[in-house]
Amino acid sequence: AIGMENFLGWSNAVDAVMPTHPTGYEVVMSMVVEGAHAHSQLEQTAIVLLRRAGFYMALAKLDGSCARLTSSDDGSNEIAGGDNVRGVVNALTDVAAQLEELSAAPLIPECHQ
Repeated sequence: AIGMENFLGWSNAVDAVMPTHPTGYEVVMSMVVEGAHAHSQLEQTAIVLLRRAGFYMALAKLDGSCARLTSSDDGSNEIAGGDNVRGVVNALTDVAAQLEELSAAPLIPECHQ
């Protein structure tokens, strides 16, 4: 996995080599939780990265839910229902919330010194 998937730790290659190695997401999250008071721009950039990671995770959940919804065992083009529809609705709600948060956040944090 590359890019955001690697950052989130969705790569099996990293787990095989270093199973206890923290993911990029975990490192950035600890930076935000512990605070980087002397480096406020770094902390703000980390927050933006975490917001984008959250959006990516919501999109991945939506993608998986849509794949389950459209899969059909009988080979027809009919859409499956029930719990799969609820999964897609929940995933869409998550994507909408993440998109709203990204839209409200500044793209480039301002440096306040």
